[in-house]
Amino acid sequence: MGTRPNLTTVTEKVHYMEEFIDLDKFVTEGDNDPESIVAYFKQNHANYRRIYGGKGNMHFIVSKDGKTYTIDDMYYQPETAVNFAKPGDKVLELGSGFGGNLVHLAELHPDIEFYGVDLCPVENEEIPNKPNIHILERNYSSLPEFEDNTFDVIYAIETIVHNGKEDKDKIMAEAFRILKPGGHFLVYDYATTDAFETYSREKQIAMKVVARGSAAALIESKDEWSEHFGQAGFKPVAVNELTERILPDLLRLQKHFDKVMLHPLRAKIVFKSLPWRYTVNLISGWLGYDSAREHIGNYWEWIMEK
Repeated sequence: MGTRPNLTTVTEKVHYMEEFIDLDKFVTEGDNDPESIVAYFKQNHANYRRIYGGKGNMHFIVSKDGKTYTIDDMYYQPETAVNFAKPGDKVLELGSGFGGNLVHLAELHPDIEFYGVDLCPVENEEIPNKPNIHILERNYSSLPEFEDNTFDVIYAIETIVHNGKEDKDKIMAEAFRILKPGGHFLVYDYATTDAFETYSREKQIAMKVVARGSAAALIESKDEWSEHFGQAGFKPVAVNELTERILPDLLRLQKHFDKVMLHPLRAKIVFKSLPWRYTVNLISGWLGYDSAREHIGNYWEWIMEK
């Protein structure tokens, strides 16, 4: 039996994978158009439910101390957003998916109306029992159903990253339009530290694979994100880096995928037998911890005000 390789950097992992995986395939295939995003979530939803204890949420757990966490830490993002709301307010989640965040918040705040918009809302048997939850199935870059100044709080968790530059501008503008003056827009998402072209070949490959692995556009830098917010008219209340606090969750995912990736023969079998979107997501999860630990990409909390 061979010894497991000791791989501790993104560069080492890319070199290792190149020996038995055609990484060019994972860099060039797939897209982040609406159809690809829907297919990605449908193919990976069951796996996420299993990984996250059946709750179905598809975003990272933000540890309180950056070392350990409980499954309830998963609700850091939506609970932070609802802190800006009061009884009688309307709160909108962009990319609400399974609706786990909405169900959690609706139970805690029955006097607040919660709305969710998603390309493909996954059926959640708890939602019909919550009269203060309303779900809309559509692309959230255009929301003509909502009048100007409708919502008190809007939040988006790891969803806007699926969109390219032009679509991000549309989304920001639409969020600004339907948000009330003085309302808050909270975004939790990934940004690179520097411009893509400044990274090494290996890190560029990793960044492309991570983006493809989640049906996202090529991840933009923090400065580029700031331009999107500013162009829409938002003013920053707080911008916080949470990278260190998601490392425990990323490490857990890496260990989960180690079971495949540290065994080349097993990996070859998995890659031949399972759907492309599942296997590229596997690679993405395996690279995530080291990518964040090396600060190739960081996890940010943007709190904006209209």
